[in-house]
Amino acid sequence: MATSAGTADSPSVIFAYAIYTRQSRVRNDITLSSYDVQFQICRDHAEAIFPPAIPWCGTRYDDPGQSGEDLDRPALQSLLAEIEKGTISHVIVYRLDRLSRRLADTVQILDTFKRHAVDLKIVTAPSLAVSATSHFMLNILASFAEFEHGLISERIKESVRGRRRRGQRLSGKPPLGYDLPDYGKELVVNDSEARKVRKLFQLAASGQTPRRIAEYANKQGWATKLYVSRSTNKSIGGKPWAARQILELLRNPVYAGFQRDGKGGRRPGRHQAIVKPERFDEVQALIDSRRPATRERHKHDLPFKGKVFCAQCGRPMSPHTILKPRQPHIRYWHYRCRSHAGGRPPCKGVSVSAGELDRFVRDILRDRRELDADPNLTPESRDALEAVGWLIAGLRVPDPCLALGDIVERITFGRDSIRVEFSEAVIRELRATYGGSRTTQEDEDPGSRRGGRRAR
Repeated sequence: MATSAGTADSPSVIFAYAIYTRQSRVRNDITLSSYDVQFQICRDHAEAIFPPAIPWCGTRYDDPGQSGEDLDRPALQSLLAEIEKGTISHVIVYRLDRLSRRLADTVQILDTFKRHAVDLKIVTAPSLAVSATSHFMLNILASFAEFEHGLISERIKESVRGRRRRGQRLSGKPPLGYDLPDYGKELVVNDSEARKVRKLFQLAASGQTPRRIAEYANKQGWATKLYVSRSTNKSIGGKPWAARQILELLRNPVYAGFQRDGKGGRRPGRHQAIVKPERFDEVQALIDSRRPATRERHKHDLPFKGKVFCAQCGRPMSPHTILKPRQPHIRYWHYRCRSHAGGRPPCKGVSVSAGELDRFVRDILRDRRELDADPNLTPESRDALEAVGWLIAGLRVPDPCLALGDIVERITFGRDSIRVEFSEAVIRELRATYGGSRTTQEDEDPGSRRGGRRAR
């Protein structure tokens, strides 16, 4: 990092340039990705126009596999954070649409650059300067980027509608029993896998439940469909069966020669069926007959539903209701590890009361020592979380449970510890609202803060 020589009365000014690149899709089957090409072109352009006194900042800001539809991109947010700190004086991009494909977002970024006196350089438009005419041209370029994005979206939607009208397959990995050859986009029957699929449908038609069928398939050594992604070259599948996966297979109309229409129904396909439509409909009727009769289910809003994970196996913990025979009107809600994903049984004894977990998170938000112990939180973020914690404790938010669910990103529960991770997006909003303003509730009730977190 280079700095100009400041005087005793004025601080030194930092001069360094950063390069931002973005690529919507990443393909690992090529040796040089698009964002690497962008970076090298921008680096060569910078060496040609900048003097040695303005060096590269030394950090790459690359967003591979990120869409330009919004600003929620890791590298872009890191770059904007450095600009806010005043460590970047110039930003170079290959094209303006690498920053954003939406006019409003582009204007917001350019306003940030202008506010911090950051000079934007565009390799494909090197003549643009800081004049009013150049600012007008930047807005025109941003408008064209948004217009181009809209045209591409319309063409994709029209292509999807056309393929549906012609009964063609849209996208996705091939299911068990089919392969996807390189020369076409239609499914081709895999004879050895098709025999397994017919056996699974035969077991289902005989009345076997998805869990029993999954156990049978695993005993036979059958694995889920092994598929190699063409974009990432990674192997997907090849794992033991779970009841949910068996149910998805039995519900897939592809095996009867149809395609899903995107509205919960099906449309004729152009591939060969593996099971007869009559057998497929028979299995659907059996599955539907096992569904419980329509009745009013007891609903309870749990703020951390879908966010609690077992520390032992890493699988999500689902809500569970406990009823007491002598007190049928009272329900006790717990999060329990009871998933059979991957063909493995759930972890025994891993359960936590929903109310206890709720109080645990509330206490963390009000305990400054707990927030200070989290290295991923900045001082401003700790101030904002602590302020909201006291607002929730005082019921000064419309829905405390909903607020807790928004703040928490993930909870990893173990028998000896609980780790709470907060949502970065929500923290940014909280900092804008509560950052830097410490609540007075702590002074009013200092004895209510507790240290030392316990899992149970």
